[in-house]
Amino acid sequence: MRVSLSTAVLVAAALSSSASANPIRTTRSSDHQPRELLQLPGIWIENIAVRHNGDLLLTTIGKGDIYSLNPSRPNSKPQIVAEFDQISAAAGITEIHKDVFAITGAQYSLEVGFTPGSIQMIRADFSKDRCGSHKNTTAPAIDFILRGSDVGPLNGLVSLPSHPSYVLGADSTKGLVWRVDTTSGEAEVAIEDDLLTPGPVGPYDFGVNGLKIFGDYLYFTCTKRRALGRVKIDEFGHKVEPAELVAVFGDGNSTAATDDFVMDKKGNAFVTVRPNLLYKVSPDGEKTVVMNDTIVAPASVALSRNEKKLFVVTAGDEAASIGGQVVELDI
Repeated sequence: MRVSLSTAVLVAAALSSSASANPIRTTRSSDHQPRELLQLPGIWIENIAVRHNGDLLLTTIGKGDIYSLNPSRPNSKPQIVAEFDQISAAAGITEIHKDVFAITGAQYSLEVGFTPGSIQMIRADFSKDRCGSHKNTTAPAIDFILRGSDVGPLNGLVSLPSHPSYVLGADSTKGLVWRVDTTSGEAEVAIEDDLLTPGPVGPYDFGVNGLKIFGDYLYFTCTKRRALGRVKIDEFGHKVEPAELVAVFGDGNSTAATDDFVMDKKGNAFVTVRPNLLYKVSPDGEKTVVMNDTIVAPASVALSRNEKKLFVVTAGDEAASIGGQVVELDI
């Protein structure tokens, strides 16, 4: 299935009420030189994770394939290393143990949207790869965590630091955060809050999207509200305090829409904002444009293991013959 930009924006977003006391400020763009590492024609790259050997894992929408790419090798070719069973949209990905990842997907069609009950979550274990640090020809061991579940659909995923076998997943359609035990497959709603739900502001009717944990807080993007927010949680992922806004992108009739993001060790968030922006948001809410116009429909972003590089993935634009991108940026 080939996905148009308008459809991609909707699927990407699908697959609390106090404002931050800190002022929301925007500074001028910083001077970075992004480099495109890859374009996948007709394929939208939805999410990204970085293995311990530095290779990138890319989830995609179209056939639901999962690619691996070595960003340190010039002209490196992507390889399909895993796929879902009859799933067209691979979405969230998070590491649950060293080189072991939980990945979600669901069946999607233009006529139905996400098919109810089609969500799958797999465990992809790359730790059994004996072929060397950058040889991806051996497929990971795959186990199903959820299959044909009514949970979700789950978009952004993050594992709990104290209990990494448990992951939190963003239900963008209902505006909820689920908690899934990746050992037993049991799932329950962990967090409900007004700021997670689709708000009355932005152009797309989707709520909580990306998820990351920093300190005692679960940080999240809300697509409809064009926002980055946070909610204090306990070690098991339950809400301790109401959610609050950290930063808002765009106002009035702006077409801005937040997608996924990543956080560094200092608490800075790098947030993808449709149609073509990457922002850095400091812990006090100051916004800096890091990339503008180089990326087309940015969907997610990851940091290299040493936090010296950013990797941004995009949905691309089929109408303009631009495939899903992987863009590298020194920081």
